[in-house]
Amino acid sequence: MNLFGLIVICTIGGFFLTLFTLANPVLGGGICFGIILGCLLKGLFLLKEIRDNISASQSESNAMKKDKVKVAYERYLKEKNNR
Repeated sequence: MNLFGLIVICTIGGFFLTLFTLANPVLGGGICFGIILGCLLKGLFLLKEIRDNISASQSESNAMKKDKVKVAYERYLKEKNNR
């Protein structure tokens, strides 16, 4: 339903934008440019957020692996010294 609602809203917006373009091409062009640029920038910000989330989760998993290795090495040294 979300996609259908967006399609309907964009269609109505397109009709209004066409009316603006017919009445005043500069105003319609400016509105078109603003809409397109805004969508592109929003997409870039979302991609940056996704990249940051992915890299943060990878660094956390790497830190956990290093901690496990460090704990195992310390346990090995303790066992070796006890013999």
